[in-house]
Amino acid sequence: MFPRRAPRVPTGFRCGGCGGRGGRASQRPGPVGMPSRATSLYGVVVWITATRRPAPREITVEIKELGHLVLYVRDIERSSAFYRDVLGWRQIFPDPAGADGNPLRAPAAAFSSGRTHHELLLIEVGEDAAAIPQGRRVGLYHFGLKVGDSDDELRAVLARLHDADVTVVGASDHTVTHSLYILDPDGNEIELYIDVPGVDWRSTPALAAAPVRPLRL
Repeated sequence: MFPRRAPRVPTGFRCGGCGGRGGRASQRPGPVGMPSRATSLYGVVVWITATRRPAPREITVEIKELGHLVLYVRDIERSSAFYRDVLGWRQIFPDPAGADGNPLRAPAAAFSSGRTHHELLLIEVGEDAAAIPQGRRVGLYHFGLKVGDSDDELRAVLARLHDADVTVVGASDHTVTHSLYILDPDGNEIELYIDVPGVDWRSTPALAAAPVRPLRL
């Protein structure tokens, strides 16, 4: 006499003929995904298909490049003039000539060297915004802007900074780069650098961690 409920089919198998009368099956395994011939405890021949959960798909992320920076600033006109007129970053919007309106409809400005649609976005938050904390803190330390590939180009940048009364707060020889450090009107630190010719940092990535030396231009 059959039991009122069939015994449970082993987890991971689908029993095609057990129904309410089949028992626990003894199976001769076949290829995964293909039916295998099996006989239940009660002599009923059934076909069982092995079902396995697919292995989790490995999802990876690969950063292609640093796309853009967004900075809050106290005064959009003052900061725009610094990045546009002192550093020579091309302003994308609003049009400095006033031909087009601001697409953001807010006190903001975007800049690009032409590599991508925008590389820097400034958003005004007002003169009463909190200052960047001094001393040891978490968050942004500085960001680097490449200005050339030779010391002559870096000397020209240094002369422009002096003409604009921008204080240079540091100058370093990093082996892979020669760098000047300045502050923008809101105190954000900026590294202006050139890649040193002849330094093969691609073959020797550890050169980026070389000891820092004073820079003499």
